[in-house]
Amino acid sequence: MRPRRSSGCVVRRLRARWLDEGERHHRLASHVVADDAGAASVLGVGVIGLLVGAMCALAPLGGVLAVHQRVQGAADSAALAAADIASGRVAGGVACEVAAAVAREAGSEVDHCALDGAIAEVRLSAEVFGFTVHAAARAGPPQVA
Repeated sequence: MRPRRSSGCVVRRLRARWLDEGERHHRLASHVVADDAGAASVLGVGVIGLLVGAMCALAPLGGVLAVHQRVQGAADSAALAAADIASGRVAGGVACEVAAAVAREAGSEVDHCALDGAIAEVRLSAEVFGFTVHAAARAGPPQVA
C-alpha cells in the first residue's frame, strides 16, 4: 500500500508558487520604478521644445509690432512735413509729394494725403511677413484761442 500524500504538501507547493509569482511581480515593479532615471530629462527637453516652438511662432508678431511703430513714426513725420509746407513755414514743393518722399525714406507708402488749409492728414502702409500695417497722422499749426 502506498502512503497517502497529505494535503499540506500540495498547499506548500501552491504557496511556494504564489510566493514565486509575487516575488517576480515585485522584481518587475521595482525594475520599472528604478528604471525611470531619465524621465525628468525627457520632460525637460519636451518643455524646452514647447517654449522654443512658442517663441518661433510669436517672433513674427514682434516684427509686425516693431514695423507698426516705424510706420507710425513715418506717418507723424510725413504729416508734419506736409503741414509745414502747407502753412508756408517751409518752402520746398507740394505738400503731399514731400509727405510721400518722407514715407519712402522710412520704407512706407502713402495711401492717403489730404490738406485742409494748413492741416495735413496722412495715412501710410507697409508690408511685413505678409501683413499690411497701417498708420495715420494729422498735423497742423497750433490752435490759437
